Amino acid sequence: MELFSNVLNILETKDKTHFFILLFVIFISMILEMLSIGLIVPIITLIINSSESFLNNYNFWLLEDILNKSKESQIMIVLSIFVTVYFLKSLYFTFLTIYLNTFSYNLKAKISKNLFQTYLNKKFNFFIENNSSILLRNIKDEPDLFVNQVFKPLLLLFVDCFLIVGIICVLIFYEPLISISVIILFLFIGTIFIKLTNKNITNQGLIRQKNDAQRIKNLTQAFNNIIEILILNVKKTILDKYNQPNSKSANATKINTIYQELPRVWLEMVGVAGILIVSSSMFYLDRNLDEIIPVLGLFSLAAFKILPTSNRILASLTSIKFGKPIIKIIKKNLQKKTLINKRNININFKKKIIFKNVSFSFSKKKNKKEIFKNLNLTIDKNSSVAIIGESGSGKSTLLNLLLGFFNPTSGKILIDNKDLNYISGGWLNNIGYVSQLTNIIDDSIKRNIAFGIEDHLIDKRKIFEVIKKSNLSNFVKKLPKGINTILGEKGVKISGGQRQRISIARALYNNPSLIIFDEATNALDVSTENNIIDEIIKLKKEKTVIFVTHRTNNLKKFDLVYKVSKHDLKKINL
Repeated sequence: MELFSNVLNILETKDKTHFFILLFVIFISMILEMLSIGLIVPIITLIINSSESFLNNYNFWLLEDILNKSKESQIMIVLSIFVTVYFLKSLYFTFLTIYLNTFSYNLKAKISKNLFQTYLNKKFNFFIENNSSILLRNIKDEPDLFVNQVFKPLLLLFVDCFLIVGIICVLIFYEPLISISVIILFLFIGTIFIKLTNKNITNQGLIRQKNDAQRIKNLTQAFNNIIEILILNVKKTILDKYNQPNSKSANATKINTIYQELPRVWLEMVGVAGILIVSSSMFYLDRNLDEIIPVLGLFSLAAFKILPTSNRILASLTSIKFGKPIIKIIKKNLQKKTLINKRNININFKKKIIFKNVSFSFSKKKNKKEIFKNLNLTIDKNSSVAIIGESGSGKSTLLNLLLGFFNPTSGKILIDNKDLNYISGGWLNNIGYVSQLTNIIDDSIKRNIAFGIEDHLIDKRKIFEVIKKSNLSNFVKKLPKGINTILGEKGVKISGGQRQRISIARALYNNPSLIIFDEATNALDVSTENNIIDEIIKLKKEKTVIFVTHRTNNLKKFDLVYKVSKHDLKKINL
C-alpha cells in the first residue's frame, strides 16, 4: 500500500482521475474474461453429452428460456454467444491496450518535463551542490524507467490480478475443492519466489541508479575533454573508467531480467502438475468421462490463460521492486519546491548599485571561512568598472552576489536603494552576461543570439543591431546563409573571437542596462582581446559595464578599477 500511495503522490490530480478510470476499465475486462472462459464448459458438455442438456448439469437458469430448445439449437446459440463475447473482449482489450499505453507514455513525458521545470526553478546554488550527470539521469532516464519498470507493471498487475480472480471464480463455480487445491499450490510457489528475490532485486535497482549517473558523468567529461584525451593518448583509461559503471549497470539489469523471465519456466511445470492433479482427483472421486472431459477442457483453457498471466504478475512484482528507488528519486525531486522571485517584477536600474558592509561565506558554521568581510562598493549607472584578482580570490563569488544567486551572510546589496534579496528575479531582467566559457549551442547564429526565444518572436532588426554593435557584421555578410548559418556544437566552426562576439551579441539582444563580462576575454590572444575591449568600452555610453579579468593590460580604459584581495575590494588608481 505504501508503494501504491507513493506512486499516486507522483501523479497530478488529473492523472489520478485517469488512473482510477483505468482501474474501472480493467475491472470490466475481468468480467469479459470470466464470460469467455465460463462458456467453455457448456459448449463441451453440449457436444459430448447426447442424452442430457448441460442446463440440467449446470444450473444456467438465466439462459433457460433461450436454450429450452433442441440440442442443435442450443449448440448454435451457445457458440454464437461464445464468438460474440470473444469478439467484444478483443475489441475491449484493444481499447484497453491503447488507453493504458497512451496514459503511461504521456505520464512519462509529463514527469520528465516537470522535473526539468523544477530544476530550472531552483536557485543557482542548487546547481553548484548537485552534479549535472545526476540531474540529466533524473530528467532523461528515470521517468522512462518509472513508466516501464513501475507504472506500467503496476497497471498490468491490476489487469492480471483481476483476470486471475475472474478465472478463479469460474473454476470455483464448477469445481470448488479441486480449484482451491490448485490455487494453494500456485500461491505457495509464487510466495517462495517473491521471498527469495525481494531484497536482492531492490538492491539491484539502487545499483543500476547509482551507476547510470556515473556513466553519464564519465561520458560528459570525456566529450568535454576530447582534445586532452587525444593528445595525452588516455583513451584506454577513459574507456575503462566508463566501462566499470557500465558493466555494473548492465549486470543489475541482467539480474532483473533473469528474475522476470525465470518464473515462466517453472510455472509451466506447475501448470502441468496442476492438470495432473485435477485429472487424478476426478478419477479418484469416481467421476464419469462425460463430467471429466468438460472440466479438463475448462482447466486446460484456464491454465492457458493463468500460466502467462501468473508469469506476468511475478515479472511485474520483480520489475516494481527493481524500480522502487526510482519512485523515491522522482517523488523527492518533484516535492522540492523552491520559492523563487518572479521575473515579471519590473525593476529599472536608474542610479547606482551599492554593496553595504557585505560579508559572505559558503558555510554556516561558526569557524567559517569568509570570502568577503564588510565589503563596500558603489557602481554608478553608465560607468565602466574593471575587477581584477588572482584565481580563487572571489571574483566570481562577487558577481554571483551581484546577480542575486548568492545571498550575503550579512550586510545588504542595494539596487537604487532596494534590497536585492527581495527583487532578484526582476533585477536579472536588467542584466546581460558574457562568460569565459562562451556557451554556443549547435544551431544558427540567429538562435544563438536570441537564445531561448521562440522563432516567431525573434526580432531580426534587433539581431542585426546587436551584430553591428558586437562587430560581427563583416563576418556574417560573408556567410552564404548569413544569420541562419549553423555554428556546430560549442561553436567549433568559428574562431574564439567570433564566439565571444556572438556571446556579446546575445547579452545585448534584450537591451540590458548592465552588462557583465566574467573573464570573457581571458582565453583570447592580446590583439583580439584589445579589439573586443574597445567594443565593450563603447557600450558604456548607454550601458553599465562590469569587466572581470586577471589581465592588467587594458585597465586604463575603464572608469574604475578594483582588486579583490583579502576578503575586500581595493580601489586601484592608474
